[in-house]
Amino acid sequence: MRINALDCLRGLLILYIVTVIHGIFWLNIAPEAIGSLLLFEMPAIFVIAGYAYFLFEQNSPALNQRTLGWKTYSSFVLARTFRLLLPYFVYVIVCIVMIEVYDAVKGDETILLHELAVRWLNPFTYGGYDPHSMLDNHLWFVHVFLLVTLAMPLVTKLRCAQQLNLLLVITAVALILFALSSFAFMREETIKHTFFYLCFSLLGYYLGRANAYFEKIDFIQVGVFCGLALLMLSIVGDNSNLLYMQLNKFPPNHIFFLFNCIWMSFFLHITFKHPNVFSSIDWIQHNPLFKPFMQYGYSIFLWQGIGYSLAMTADKYYAIPLIIVWVMAVGLSVLLGWLFGPIEKMRIRLKTD
Repeated sequence: MRINALDCLRGLLILYIVTVIHGIFWLNIAPEAIGSLLLFEMPAIFVIAGYAYFLFEQNSPALNQRTLGWKTYSSFVLARTFRLLLPYFVYVIVCIVMIEVYDAVKGDETILLHELAVRWLNPFTYGGYDPHSMLDNHLWFVHVFLLVTLAMPLVTKLRCAQQLNLLLVITAVALILFALSSFAFMREETIKHTFFYLCFSLLGYYLGRANAYFEKIDFIQVGVFCGLALLMLSIVGDNSNLLYMQLNKFPPNHIFFLFNCIWMSFFLHITFKHPNVFSSIDWIQHNPLFKPFMQYGYSIFLWQGIGYSLAMTADKYYAIPLIIVWVMAVGLSVLLGWLFGPIEKMRIRLKTD
């Protein structure tokens, strides 16, 4: 089952990331202090992914069981891993070629080809050497999204108390993230990212599964609660980076969590109390300029690294006005995503129990 509204919202978020967020943080089209307050896009992506998984589970008899068979889960893992990593591998192979050509033109082999390939082809290291500086900045998302996706069939089978108090859940998660942010340990960024975004993915899942429960929640109250919690942190702790969310995002901590809970509360209040606001944007899905974002959003997200790199390289040699560089970067990202987009539509289908 597919819901056009979900595809539309996902496409809008990709459009927002490629144009606004990376325009601010990669091209400096606006002060980062302002852009930092707009960093709600990734939690929103995972909320939508969690809701989409709920729909997928409802239409999959093998997954929609109290217990999960190992064959069912293995098939799910293989299918989702193939779906996410095949477009990633194609993208990074092109990046490796670009880097090798760039080094050859410069006459400076900074890193051996096999070392470069090992770094880039591993989604858990995703680059690490990038003379263009924009090719791999966004690739942290791939392995985190993969881990969260593969965790969903497992964690959604855990039975917890019905209708847990949402404010208590938010408090508990914030405390766990505070504890995690206080320690350094092996693979800490991966663990922190995965836990953080898994929480938002579960929110999306239960928005579908327990819709009647969420309809009763006063999300304005939830947003005020999270805002007051941030205010308390500013009073009792080090508040020098409290509102600079870019520093709280990598890895995500309790501050970034509460900040995004405010944003999600705002969006969910609109969703449940003013549904006509979202339905009023349905027209955009029929716009031919927007369709690539709905059909090939993941590919556009990947290829924006090269799109922005090419535009910035052109600016380096020809001193192009910033607005033109921005338009070039977005246009090239969409064009490359559209060209390579059919790869993300390739699937492997395996029989399950």
